[in-house]
Amino acid sequence: MKKSYIVLMIFGLLFLFLLPAYAQVQFSFDVDYWLARGYFNWTTSGYTEDPYFPGWLTRFRSELDWDVNPNMVVFQAEVRPISWVSIDATYGTGVVEQGICTDTDWLLDYSSSIPWLQTESPTSGNSYFYNFNVNFRPLGANSELGSLDIFAGYESNSINMLMTDPLSYIYYEWIYFGGYDTYPGLNSTYDILWRGFRLGIRGEVQAIPLLGFTGSIVYSPGLTIQGEGFWNLRTEVDPGGWRFYDYGTGYGLEYDLALKMDSLEYLSIVVGYRGRILKVTQSNQWESCQVEQNGFFVEGRIAV
Repeated sequence: MKKSYIVLMIFGLLFLFLLPAYAQVQFSFDVDYWLARGYFNWTTSGYTEDPYFPGWLTRFRSELDWDVNPNMVVFQAEVRPISWVSIDATYGTGVVEQGICTDTDWLLDYSSSIPWLQTESPTSGNSYFYNFNVNFRPLGANSELGSLDIFAGYESNSINMLMTDPLSYIYYEWIYFGGYDTYPGLNSTYDILWRGFRLGIRGEVQAIPLLGFTGSIVYSPGLTIQGEGFWNLRTEVDPGGWRFYDYGTGYGLEYDLALKMDSLEYLSIVVGYRGRILKVTQSNQWESCQVEQNGFFVEGRIAV
């Protein structure tokens, strides 16, 4: 959260410094709290040594699911030097608390329906993102009834997770334990980072003088995606723990829809719903990989 306060201070100082010199320029500054619910899943498959016949290989499939809720504080600043162009920057950060990681492994040559091993572990961590955009307002797309912008920009997003004790067994060697048997010493991490260019459209409709609707949709093609894991209990791979990397490319989709209330001359309150999806489409390590975050948000906006 320390980074959040630093970014907020920078935005605030720039706002106060530039406002007197460029009073004719339009500025806005937003802060919102996003009740984000998150879900992260990836799978991989291949061959591994058979646990019952040393020296033989058997087919396996592994799936990891994280159910996390990184409620986020989001800051945004925007400047419009001329009527048809504006530039904005956004930074969001949140803490993952009381999350759950489920790790499921199948030995496919024995059974593709009953897991050979399935565990659950508490998960904590953090999530952050930032983006900046150049917005263009076509001629005639601004009136008392609303406005419309198209924009292009760049984004970077990250989720960092820590899995700790107690590691609970749901299945072990096809036997159902239901989480009552545990294994000590878990202190593993997995981080995922995705970034690239983005394109979008946003609009606002003023229904009545003090009430309107806002919405946007963003598409991010050709994202570069990187995962880094550290399994501290996999000492058979490396005595100090197994560190591995995953790479891929994919796309992202983000959307929001909100109700905007102009409570004062320069202050607006915005209440809405926001969601975003990341999907890996090509990778040599992941068979599939997807991140979802969505939930309601409340925002305060100052515009001059």
